Amino acid sequence: MKILIYGINFHPELTGIGKFTGEMAEHISSKEHEVSVITAQPYYPEWKVKPHYKSYKYSKETINGINVQRCPLYIPSKLNTFKRILHLISFSISSSIILISKIFNKPDVLIVIAPSFLCAPISIIFCKITGTKSVIHFQDFEFDAMFSLGMMKKGQLSKLFFLFEKYVIKKFDLVTTISKKMITKLEKKGIPKCKIHFFPNWVDIDFIKPQKPDTDYKNSLTNYPASKIILYSGNIGNKQGLEIIIDVAELMQSRKDLTFLICGSGANKNNLISYSNKKRLKNIKFIDLVPYRKLPKLINAADVHLVIQKSGTADAFLPSKLTTILGAGGYSIVTAEKESELDILNKENPGVIKLITPENRDLLHNAIIDILDSTNSNSNIQARLYAENFLGKDKIIDNFIKKISILKNTNIV
Repeated sequence: MKILIYGINFHPELTGIGKFTGEMAEHISSKEHEVSVITAQPYYPEWKVKPHYKSYKYSKETINGINVQRCPLYIPSKLNTFKRILHLISFSISSSIILISKIFNKPDVLIVIAPSFLCAPISIIFCKITGTKSVIHFQDFEFDAMFSLGMMKKGQLSKLFFLFEKYVIKKFDLVTTISKKMITKLEKKGIPKCKIHFFPNWVDIDFIKPQKPDTDYKNSLTNYPASKIILYSGNIGNKQGLEIIIDVAELMQSRKDLTFLICGSGANKNNLISYSNKKRLKNIKFIDLVPYRKLPKLINAADVHLVIQKSGTADAFLPSKLTTILGAGGYSIVTAEKESELDILNKENPGVIKLITPENRDLLHNAIIDILDSTNSNSNIQARLYAENFLGKDKIIDNFIKKISILKNTNIV
C-alpha cells in the first residue's frame, strides 16, 4: 500500500503524539508498505523549533526510508488561546499546499492525525477528488479540550464547533482513537460504530521493561544522596496542573530521602520553575527530556511515577506517558475522575495504577507515602503484565495495518 500520514507532530519529537506517529510510520514501513509523511517542523514539547530546522521553511528529508515533507508554521513564544489557534491554522494552510500537490501521485490511504483537526476538511476534499481511502486518528479531541479547560466559553459558538466537527468526521471512511471512553464519545457525536476502530497507544515492551536501577545514574538525578525519586516526565503544559507537585514537595521538604524530579519541557515550564523558586524548595529538581535510548534508565530510576491531569480532561486525553510506565513495571499515581477511562482501567485491573481525584494536594501527598511505605519490590508485576497483554507495539500496529488493508480493498469497513 501507498500510505500518506498527515499530522502536525512527528519524529524527532520525543514525547506525545509525535513519538507515536513516528513509531507507527516506521513500523508500517518495515512491513514493506510505501509510507510518506506531511508534517511540521519539529517543535514539541519545547514550543521552539529544534536545531537544524527552520520554522518558516518547507523542507524534505528521509527518515529510516520514509519520505518526510515538513511545512512552515507559527510557533508562539507564549501560549494563549488565540495564539494556539493561529499556530494550528498556520500549519493547516501551509500543509494543504503539499497535500494538494499529491493529487497526481495519490496514496491508497490517507491517515490524518488529530490534532490538528483543522487539517481534516482539506483531507476529505483531497480524498473525494482522488478516490483515496480516508482515516482520521484522534489522539485528542481538540474542541472538547478547548471548552472543558475553559479556553473558550460554551454557548452557541460551541454548538457550531461541534456540528462542524461531526459533519467532517462522518465523511471519513475510518475513525480511530486511543481509548474506550473516546470511542463512546465518538458514538455520542453521531459516528456509526461500523466506522470506529480502537487503536490505543502502545509501548515497546522489549525496549521498555523492568530493570534494576543504575545506582550511579539515579544518584546523579537526586538532590540528596540515596534519595528515592518521585518522577513526573513528559509535557509541562497547562492541562496537567503540575503546580500540585510543587505543593506536595513543600509538604514533604523535611524528608531528606526524597527528590521530586520533573523531566520535560513545555509552555508552562518557566512558570513552574518560578513557582518552585518562590517556595525555596531543595527537594525538587528540573531536567530536560532525556534521549530515547536513555529512557529505560530514567523510568527504572523512579520509585513513584506521577501522571497528573486537571479535572475535566480525562475523557479528552489519555496520558501517553502511562504506557511507558506500565511497560517498565512502575508504580504510578494517576489523577482522574470517576467513570473516566483511567477509572475503568483501575477498577478492572487492580494494582496496575493508583488512582486519585485530580487537583487534591492531600490525596496526592498521602498516595505517595502509601506507595513508599507499602512496596518492597522495584517492579509492579501487575503493571508489567498489563503492558505485555494489552500494550505491545507490534500487535497493536499490525492490527491497524490489517484494518486499513481491508479498507483499501473494499467499501465496507
